[in-house]
Amino acid sequence: MELTAAEDEWRGAKPSFGGAALLSAMLFCGACSHIPQQSPAAISPLAPYTASIQIRATAHGRGALLSAGCAVDPASGARVEIRDNMGGTRLLVLLKPSSALLFNPDSGESARWSELDSSLPWSPLDLWTLLAATPPPHGESIKYDNSGRLAACEWRGAGGGRRARFVRSTGGFPYASAMVDGPMGARLTVEWRKADFGAIPAEVLAGPPGAGTEAVSASSLLDGLLP
Repeated sequence: MELTAAEDEWRGAKPSFGGAALLSAMLFCGACSHIPQQSPAAISPLAPYTASIQIRATAHGRGALLSAGCAVDPASGARVEIRDNMGGTRLLVLLKPSSALLFNPDSGESARWSELDSSLPWSPLDLWTLLAATPPPHGESIKYDNSGRLAACEWRGAGGGRRARFVRSTGGFPYASAMVDGPMGARLTVEWRKADFGAIPAEVLAGPPGAGTEAVSASSLLDGLLP
């Protein structure tokens, strides 16, 4: 069938749907190639450091504010000395990511604190996560800030879920404080006072002479810190 001149002119001017779709797809792909791809946040682990800290521990309606000194090597372990009002060591904690040795230098009593110990509202991993500023291997909802420092994470621990949050500092040390919220209202908070980066000698993280000879439960030593 022959077309009239008007029909022929209209059909010649009508855009091709297939051609338009192809052109749109090409333009979209071209635009996508110029959109910067967001890469995962870089992880900036803490270097070994020593610090004066305060630990706030609350559980079962009881709480305590504890002064302490610590030496932390995120790659190997930590030493925490909880002090009395005179500056003496009240309790020594030799900490690993999932376990710790507790030692009372006055009584000579010591205890093994395990991640599986559900009799306590906190766990070694709670304290380790705060001091080392590193998420657990099974952590979830892990968030980093713009500098690649850990900002928040969640995980399942003894007795229930945990949620950690970190508050950045404006000084030389990256953090001002950090806290773990645990089951049944338990909370553990660390506030950094003075902190200095530097290598930690291996003997600092070693157990003291006599540790382990008078073994008691971890709860008997840790509960004694609460008023």
